[in-house]
Amino acid sequence: MAKENRTQTLKRCFGEIYKQGKMLDDSRAKHYNLTGTQVRYIEIIGDNPGISQDAVARLEGVDKGTVARAVKKLEVEQYIYRKRNKEDIRAWCLYLDRRGEEVYNSKVCKNEDYEAKLFRGFKDNEIDTLVDLMDRLTDNIETIKKKG
Repeated sequence: MAKENRTQTLKRCFGEIYKQGKMLDDSRAKHYNLTGTQVRYIEIIGDNPGISQDAVARLEGVDKGTVARAVKKLEVEQYIYRKRNKEDIRAWCLYLDRRGEEVYNSKVCKNEDYEAKLFRGFKDNEIDTLVDLMDRLTDNIETIKKKG
């Protein structure tokens, strides 16, 4: 492949992976009257009980306001609850409520079937290599963003 086509090919591949993953997440989340993004936040909170909204925003690469709006809706719908951070009373710690636990433990948060289809024909070591390369690429993108 010509060097000048690499970036375009990567953009196309990333776009397709993102688009298909988002469509799958949204379709699965409909059962709970949630969006795929809200389910992702439930997954993050379930994996990291007591996480702050700021940390969720950093993990997802979105602004704090976006997370705050989603968290408020999830709290009103009783998927999550907040508790004051004992070390910093200005901050809130996020935890899953009963409904959030139900979503977190459901197939909605488990993408095994999607992963099996996505990586069909790949050997485990090839997937590991791909993930390592993507991590390096993401690190490079972060460096570019910081330096401008």
